[in-house]
Amino acid sequence: MKTHPQYEPWLQGMLIIAKYYRLDFSAEHVRVTINHESQSPRQLVLEKMARQLGLGMRWVAAGAVALDPWRLPLLAEFTGGQIAVINRMDNEGNVSVQFSGDGGLETTLTRDELGSRLKG
Repeated sequence: MKTHPQYEPWLQGMLIIAKYYRLDFSAEHVRVTINHESQSPRQLVLEKMARQLGLGMRWVAAGAVALDPWRLPLLAEFTGGQIAVINRMDNEGNVSVQFSGDGGLETTLTRDELGSRLKG
């Protein structure tokens, strides 16, 4: 089933996180919900998607988040609408992100680059 294009990047990111935690889920069931709820407010749809994958979702402003390896992985929205999973960070302030649509390819950004690109 084809997913509403607005939600596909979010779904890809949430699936990465659900797999990280080895949660039992049905991606197809989430896609059905997206198509059924596509006229609802975006925040409501995203929260329902997360719940169906066994995850919780909390909205936090980019400036309020102190990156900590214990809080990873995180789903983040970048300026320009890109969605990515922040999955690792090192002692030098570099973070590893997986952008939706990149097929699992990881991109390394400095903490400053990440901060300037996150949607506020």
